[in-house]
Amino acid sequence: MAFGDRWVPALYVRIAPDAVEIRSSNSDLVWSDEAIIALVAGPKTQILALGATARLAVAQTTAAFLREPFDHPRCLISDYLVAEVFLKHAIRSYRKRTQRWFSPAAHLLLHPCPSPAQAVGRMTQVEQRAWRELGERCGARKVDLIDPLADEEDIQKLLRDWPVLG
Repeated sequence: MAFGDRWVPALYVRIAPDAVEIRSSNSDLVWSDEAIIALVAGPKTQILALGATARLAVAQTTAAFLREPFDHPRCLISDYLVAEVFLKHAIRSYRKRTQRWFSPAAHLLLHPCPSPAQAVGRMTQVEQRAWRELGERCGARKVDLIDPLADEEDIQKLLRDWPVLG
Protein backbone atom coordinates (compact mmCIF):
# COMPACT_ATOMS: atom_id res chain seq x y z
CA MET A 1 0.00 0.00 0.00
CA ALA A 2 1.40 3.39 -0.97
CA PHE A 3 1.85 6.05 1.69
CA GLY A 4 -0.94 8.26 0.32
CA ASP A 5 -3.43 5.36 0.36
CA ARG A 6 -3.68 5.52 4.17
CA TRP A 7 -6.13 8.42 3.91
CA VAL A 8 -8.16 7.18 0.96
CA PRO A 9 -11.73 6.28 1.90
CA ALA A 10 -12.75 2.77 0.80
CA LEU A 11 -16.43 2.38 -0.13
CA TYR A 12 -18.37 -0.83 -0.81
CA VAL A 13 -21.20 -0.12 -3.29
CA ARG A 14 -23.87 -2.79 -3.79
CA ILE A 15 -25.97 -2.11 -6.90
CA ALA A 16 -29.23 -3.97 -7.50
CA PRO A 17 -31.97 -3.21 -10.04
CA ASP A 18 -34.13 -1.56 -7.40
CA ALA A 19 -31.70 -0.13 -4.83
CA VAL A 20 -28.14 1.03 -4.14
CA GLU A 21 -26.36 0.55 -0.82
CA ILE A 22 -23.06 2.13 0.24
CA ARG A 23 -20.87 1.22 3.22
CA SER A 24 -17.40 2.26 4.25
CA SER A 25 -14.63 -0.04 5.39
CA ASN A 26 -14.07 2.08 8.49
CA SER A 27 -17.61 3.15 9.44
CA ASP A 28 -20.86 1.52 10.46
CA LEU A 29 -22.88 4.09 8.53
CA VAL A 30 -24.92 2.64 5.66
CA TRP A 31 -26.56 4.72 2.90
CA SER A 32 -29.36 3.08 0.95
CA ASP A 33 -31.94 4.41 -1.50
CA GLU A 34 -34.17 3.38 -4.37
CA ALA A 35 -32.39 3.41 -7.72
CA ILE A 36 -34.80 5.72 -9.50
CA ILE A 37 -34.64 9.19 -11.05
CA ALA A 38 -37.43 11.63 -11.90
CA LEU A 39 -36.80 13.59 -15.09
CA VAL A 40 -38.73 16.44 -16.71
CA ALA A 41 -39.13 16.30 -20.46
CA GLY A 42 -38.55 19.46 -22.44
CA PRO A 43 -36.07 20.98 -24.85
CA LYS A 44 -33.40 19.92 -22.37
CA THR A 45 -34.18 17.04 -20.01
CA GLN A 46 -33.76 18.08 -16.39
CA ILE A 47 -33.32 16.05 -13.21
CA LEU A 48 -36.25 16.62 -10.88
CA ALA A 49 -35.48 14.22 -8.01
CA LEU A 50 -33.39 11.17 -7.18
CA GLY A 51 -34.11 8.17 -4.99
CA ALA A 52 -37.28 7.63 -2.96
CA THR A 53 -38.46 11.22 -3.47
CA ALA A 54 -38.60 10.71 -7.25
CA ARG A 55 -42.00 8.96 -7.18
CA LEU A 56 -43.54 11.82 -5.22
CA ALA A 57 -41.98 14.39 -7.55
CA VAL A 58 -43.43 12.67 -10.62
CA ALA A 59 -46.89 12.56 -9.05
CA GLN A 60 -46.75 16.32 -8.44
CA THR A 61 -45.26 17.43 -11.77
CA THR A 62 -46.70 17.21 -15.25
CA ALA A 63 -44.38 16.12 -18.07
CA ALA A 64 -42.20 14.26 -15.53
CA PHE A 65 -41.27 10.61 -15.89
CA LEU A 66 -39.30 7.98 -13.96
CA ARG A 67 -36.11 6.31 -15.16
CA GLU A 68 -34.56 3.26 -13.49
CA PRO A 69 -30.82 3.28 -14.32
CA PHE A 70 -30.13 -0.30 -13.18
CA ASP A 71 -33.13 -2.20 -14.50
CA HIS A 72 -32.85 -3.85 -17.91
CA PRO A 73 -33.94 -7.34 -19.00
CA ARG A 74 -30.46 -8.43 -20.15
CA CYS A 75 -27.91 -6.51 -18.08
CA LEU A 76 -27.86 -4.33 -15.00
CA ILE A 77 -27.05 -0.96 -16.58
CA SER A 78 -30.01 0.20 -18.64
CA ASP A 79 -29.00 3.84 -19.21
CA TYR A 80 -25.32 4.67 -18.70
CA LEU A 81 -25.71 8.46 -18.32
CA VAL A 82 -28.61 8.16 -15.87
CA ALA A 83 -26.68 5.48 -13.96
CA GLU A 84 -23.69 7.83 -13.73
CA VAL A 85 -25.85 10.68 -12.41
CA PHE A 86 -27.48 8.43 -9.83
CA LEU A 87 -24.22 6.84 -8.66
CA LYS A 88 -22.57 10.27 -8.32
CA HIS A 89 -25.56 11.39 -6.24
CA ALA A 90 -25.34 8.27 -4.05
CA ILE A 91 -21.60 8.62 -3.39
CA ARG A 92 -21.92 12.36 -2.75
CA SER A 93 -24.82 11.76 -0.32
CA TYR A 94 -22.86 9.13 1.59
CA ARG A 95 -19.69 11.21 1.74
CA LYS A 96 -21.58 14.27 3.03
CA ARG A 97 -22.41 12.25 6.14
CA THR A 98 -18.89 10.94 6.68
CA GLN A 99 -16.65 13.59 5.13
CA ARG A 100 -14.22 15.61 7.19
CA TRP A 101 -12.80 18.95 6.09
CA PHE A 102 -10.72 17.21 3.43
CA SER A 103 -11.43 13.90 1.79
CA PRO A 104 -9.58 12.50 -1.24
CA ALA A 105 -11.24 10.50 -4.01
CA ALA A 106 -12.57 7.16 -2.80
CA HIS A 107 -11.50 3.63 -3.61
CA LEU A 108 -14.71 1.87 -4.78
CA LEU A 109 -15.53 -1.80 -4.49
CA LEU A 110 -18.50 -2.17 -6.86
CA HIS A 111 -20.78 -5.16 -6.41
CA PRO A 112 -23.35 -5.41 -9.21
CA CYS A 113 -26.21 -7.66 -8.06
CA PRO A 114 -28.44 -8.40 -11.05
CA SER A 115 -31.84 -10.03 -10.74
CA PRO A 116 -31.95 -13.81 -11.30
CA ALA A 117 -33.24 -13.26 -14.84
CA GLN A 118 -30.26 -11.00 -15.66
CA ALA A 119 -27.57 -13.19 -14.06
CA VAL A 120 -26.91 -15.73 -16.77
CA GLY A 121 -23.15 -16.00 -16.33
CA ARG A 122 -19.98 -14.17 -15.42
CA MET A 123 -19.50 -10.54 -16.40
CA THR A 124 -18.20 -10.00 -19.89
CA GLN A 125 -15.20 -7.76 -20.53
CA VAL A 126 -17.57 -5.13 -21.88
CA GLU A 127 -19.61 -5.16 -18.64
CA GLN A 128 -16.44 -5.04 -16.53
CA ARG A 129 -15.20 -2.05 -18.50
CA ALA A 130 -18.57 -0.31 -18.21
CA TRP A 131 -18.60 -0.77 -14.41
CA ARG A 132 -14.99 0.40 -14.03
CA GLU A 133 -15.58 3.46 -16.20
CA LEU A 134 -18.79 4.22 -14.33
CA GLY A 135 -16.91 4.18 -11.03
CA GLU A 136 -14.09 6.32 -12.43
CA ARG A 137 -16.56 8.84 -13.90
CA CYS A 138 -18.09 9.12 -10.43
CA GLY A 139 -14.72 10.33 -9.15
CA ALA A 140 -13.22 7.12 -7.77
CA ARG A 141 -9.48 6.90 -7.30
CA LYS A 142 -9.57 3.14 -7.96
CA VAL A 143 -12.40 0.73 -8.84
CA ASP A 144 -12.50 -2.96 -7.99
CA LEU A 145 -15.34 -5.30 -8.97
CA ILE A 146 -17.01 -8.23 -7.23
CA ASP A 147 -18.34 -10.85 -9.61
CA PRO A 148 -22.17 -10.85 -9.49
CA LEU A 149 -22.25 -14.65 -9.21
CA ALA A 150 -19.87 -14.78 -6.24
CA ASP A 151 -21.41 -16.60 -3.29
CA GLU A 152 -21.95 -14.90 0.06
CA GLU A 153 -18.95 -16.61 1.70
CA ASP A 154 -16.56 -15.27 -0.95
CA ILE A 155 -18.02 -11.77 -0.62
CA GLN A 156 -17.67 -11.79 3.18
CA LYS A 157 -14.06 -13.03 2.90
CA LEU A 158 -13.26 -10.32 0.35
CA LEU A 159 -14.77 -7.61 2.57
CA ARG A 160 -12.80 -8.89 5.60
CA ASP A 161 -9.54 -8.94 3.63
CA TRP A 162 -10.26 -5.66 1.90
CA PRO A 163 -7.87 -3.02 3.23
CA VAL A 164 -9.26 -0.76 5.91
CA LEU A 165 -8.29 2.63 4.62
CA GLY A 166 -9.17 6.12 5.68
